[in-house]
Amino acid sequence: NLYVNGGNLSAQSISNVSASHDWILSPNPVRNYMNLPVEVTHMKVFNIYGNVITESKIVNGQTQIPINLPAGTYIIQIFFKDMIKAEKLVVL
Repeated sequence: NLYVNGGNLSAQSISNVSASHDWILSPNPVRNYMNLPVEVTHMKVFNIYGNVITESKIVNGQTQIPINLPAGTYIIQIFFKDMIKAEKLVVL
């Protein structure tokens, strides 16, 4: 897994990452939407250069998130109440 700390991509875990939050980004690759766990509070999407492309607050336990990005490979940073985790996101 990749982790993002303060806007910087890193292969190292950050201090508040917990193994208790295993989640699967689905579908991946994505076309129009993706599903997130209900515990997610907000998310950021980074391009391969580490620049923030989009940031969204997740409201009312929304789990199906629309994806309006050009085709490519991104890193999605997911914020839970007690941790932050990131995964590779492929948009078709």
